[in-house]
Amino acid sequence: MPEYGGGGPFWNMTGVGRYDFRMIDVPLSEDLRRRVQTWCEGYWATLDQNYPPDSDFLTPEARQAWLVGGRAIAQQVANELAGRATILYVDYGTGDTVEIPPTH
Repeated sequence: MPEYGGGGPFWNMTGVGRYDFRMIDVPLSEDLRRRVQTWCEGYWATLDQNYPPDSDFLTPEARQAWLVGGRAIAQQVANELAGRATILYVDYGTGDTVEIPPTH
């Protein structure tokens, strides 16, 4: 999950606390790395610098498209990292955290 200020979207959630991984340290294909970066930038662009509590997507449809894109990216990450990492996805629509198993 991305965070305003450039944090995320990859986090180590084991042990005590959490810390984010630099995207360059996550072994992904270049295509997926670009998709993740573009997805994060879509979220970061929603920040209202004048009044951060008003930060949001311009339309409900834009928000939904971003959520759907994030879920698809999480699946691709799970597939590329199969056997090397457990992928947990925070659904910003529901607030749920779900494990994403590889599909291949």
